[in-house]
Amino acid sequence: MVSRRINMFLGLFAVSALAFSIISAAPVDSAVKVNPGDMDHFTVKVPERAIAGENFVIRLEPRDAYDNIITDYSRLGGSVKLTSSGKGKISPDVINPSDFFEGVAQILVSYDKAEAIILTAKEELTNKTGNAKIALGPGGVDHFSLSAPSQITAGQKFQLKIEARDLYENVVTDYNLKHSGVEINPVVVSGEKGRLYPNTVPGSNFNDGSASLDLVYEKTGSIIVSVNDLTEKASGKTSPLPVQPGEAKRFIIMLPDKISAGKPFAATVKVFDAFDNLVTNYSKTGKGVSLNPQAQGKLTPDEIPASAFADGIATVNLTYNKAEMINPIVIEKAVKESKAPEAVKEPATPVAAPSAVPAETKKPAAKETKPKKEEKKPAAAAKPAEAKPAEVKPAEAKPKEVVADPKAEAKNCYDRAVKYIGQRKYQDAKNELERCLSLDPTNTDAKKLLDRVNIIMRLEAK
Repeated sequence: MVSRRINMFLGLFAVSALAFSIISAAPVDSAVKVNPGDMDHFTVKVPERAIAGENFVIRLEPRDAYDNIITDYSRLGGSVKLTSSGKGKISPDVINPSDFFEGVAQILVSYDKAEAIILTAKEELTNKTGNAKIALGPGGVDHFSLSAPSQITAGQKFQLKIEARDLYENVVTDYNLKHSGVEINPVVVSGEKGRLYPNTVPGSNFNDGSASLDLVYEKTGSIIVSVNDLTEKASGKTSPLPVQPGEAKRFIIMLPDKISAGKPFAATVKVFDAFDNLVTNYSKTGKGVSLNPQAQGKLTPDEIPASAFADGIATVNLTYNKAEMINPIVIEKAVKESKAPEAVKEPATPVAAPSAVPAETKKPAAKETKPKKEEKKPAAAAKPAEAKPAEVKPAEAKPKEVVADPKAEAKNCYDRAVKYIGQRKYQDAKNELERCLSLDPTNTDAKKLLDRVNIIMRLEAK
């Protein structure tokens, strides 16, 4: 009985084992690996922002139409070309199949322009693509780009534009947030070194990476404007800028120690602008000058045309007809002098009288009826015409029309200068004092006041 039960148990165990083996073996025999489909597109992943010229990571994933990663792309895929929608250069621009591991390539790339772009990956064999957007900002400031006029004038404003740029010429648009500003200096190419002001530009003056300002330089010659960052090594400079002299503001006349009445002597006249530069282009820009001896005699000639000046200097031969002390002053022909020709026309109006003489000569018909006494009338009528041409004195009086009383006009200039100082208009005061001294070089009060004004202007400019 016992053995029978054991046999039944063993039989049931064998049947169960057989069934189990059949059930468990079926799934093993029917398992199938499903591979990705054909290459359909790339998934491109990049950071939202990067710095132009600096490396950033691009992640490429080749996928089929069902978005499965093609894990064996390194064996089956082709080279991938990287392009951008911008104007810059991407490096490297080709990714090889060997760069993919398990269907993923992570590559360090760089792009040299600060701009928002669409980065595209394209398989060269199949033209399958993928893309992503990225915005690239500028790098740190590397140098400055400067724009200035090709020529400037001493004492007059000229505009300088400064642009902060990175190594790849991108404008550093956030310069005002990261930098304290720049220092500006003149580099003298030729001529005397002068002052350039203002000499600093704070970083807060930069807008989107650029700043524009008005500068003034005082001396003639040629300069290069140099700009340096206050904390970084970034710098920039202009090409050489020729500096022309300003307007004529002051004249100096030099005479020999001894002069004899009626004998020619050489005199030299120099013309300067407000910053003591010789006005070398006065022959083209000036109006000419009048000479006033400030004495009773006559100085000949009493005018020097602008064309007689060479490089701001005129040398002329003069004569003076009286033995007395003279203190000649030089006065530029003013606007008033341009009205002088109208005054000169006054002598010309009587000259019309001789033209009327022919009309009177028609009266010979009347001579037959009138006595011969009337024949003297034409002679009497001719006298005004002869007397008027002799009246060429208006030409001598021209300088007096400009400044009838130089010392009185000098006092007026001094008074106006004092008024301007009270109003803190120091440049206007300086101009008036310089004119005062040109009219009356012996005015010591004007000299002292001019020195004070110059000191005040220098202090205010610092």
